[in-house]
Amino acid sequence: GADLQEPVHARTGLECRHRCQAVPQCEAWSFVLPTFEGEDLRFSCWLKSRMWSDGEAASRHLGLVSGTRHCPHNHGNVLSSLQF
Repeated sequence: GADLQEPVHARTGLECRHRCQAVPQCEAWSFVLPTFEGEDLRFSCWLKSRMWSDGEAASRHLGLVSGTRHCPHNHGNVLSSLQF
């Protein structure tokens, strides 16, 4: 939820975050990895107007990575929590 616009193409999650940083209203982003089941959604970048709720954050999706507008300070914790 909370999509700012239609998804845009991105090659990486880092590029998706940079796209978010370029849009003042963007607070978070989600990037669809090339391993995602839905082939037509792969490499799409979804810019979000707000952070996700606790319920949304608890529902993890394989092949999807999300982040905030700014890089977190606890990189190790973030990397270890990713599921591929």
